[in-house]
Amino acid sequence: MLLETAPRFVYVVALTALALLVTACDPAPKPPAPAPAPAAATTNAPVVSTDPAPGTTNIYEVKGLVQQLRTNGLTAIIRHEEIPGYMPAMTMPLSVKDTNDLAGVKAGDMVSFRMLVTTDDGWIDQVQVIGHTNMPPAPPPSSRLVRNVDPLKIGDKLPNYPFVNEFGKDIKTDEFRGKAMALTFIFTRCPMPNYCPRLTTNFKRAYEALEADAAAPKNWHLFSLSFDVQMDTPPVLRAYAQRAHYKPEKWSFITGAMIDIDDIGERFGLDFNRKEGTFDFNHNMRTVVIDTRGRVYDVFIGNEWKVEDLVSRIKDAAKVPVTGEVPPPPESIGGYVSP
Repeated sequence: MLLETAPRFVYVVALTALALLVTACDPAPKPPAPAPAPAAATTNAPVVSTDPAPGTTNIYEVKGLVQQLRTNGLTAIIRHEEIPGYMPAMTMPLSVKDTNDLAGVKAGDMVSFRMLVTTDDGWIDQVQVIGHTNMPPAPPPSSRLVRNVDPLKIGDKLPNYPFVNEFGKDIKTDEFRGKAMALTFIFTRCPMPNYCPRLTTNFKRAYEALEADAAAPKNWHLFSLSFDVQMDTPPVLRAYAQRAHYKPEKWSFITGAMIDIDDIGERFGLDFNRKEGTFDFNHNMRTVVIDTRGRVYDVFIGNEWKVEDLVSRIKDAAKVPVTGEVPPPPESIGGYVSP
């Protein structure tokens, strides 16, 4: 992609080959250590809630087609069937805790497996090859209108983006100048607890830690930005937000025009594609901290960052003086390498 200082409109082809279709978020590359599965709680029978009780595991028997195997030996991208009571048929990266579970499995294999879901994790095991098919040819590419933008470095100013919050109110990011801002990217239909739900849970814990600390700065605001613009309307976002027992004056659930969401995401290395007509999403994860001057203070990569690190960064960003000499930008603790 060509990078330009002044935005211009171009058509960017979003590759939607089956080998690249993934629904949920790309987890951080850190391989999980082998661990015994928690006690089983349920099976494929429809459940009232997709959230397992604490200390239990929902177990689903699933079949699917392997699209791709990641080089770490722990992740396969699988187009799986509908899982009644949990999620519709989709394509997503699914991880194992033991590389032996994927030994001998290759792209094009039809497989059966167990999907195990706890309150904060999800993985598969007992992967068995039950058939094989030649991978179909890639479908024609789709496209959407986006801008060519420059990536942002630590210390760069955030553009003034227009969004709409969970109450249907139009907002702009410059309205929050003088406050530290933390922003992460989600979509409310993301089912696996270690992907988008983990980001929301981490934000909730950061929110609670900041609220509980009497000595913490009060000039901060959190934003959960949904890129599922068709589904995540303000009423949907409001219902989702209410589950976090939040204060709207401190945390907003927002969405907006796809061209603006693409713009802000691309500036921080958010890779995002969607298969048209489905909710097959393919995206990685970014969480951004902005200081009181509207400058990038830090960017957290993936989903393995610690809540206390985010809280620390928000506190520091909130203490940046709005006027006077501009302090030098900090070194990233979130794993971000400025372009």
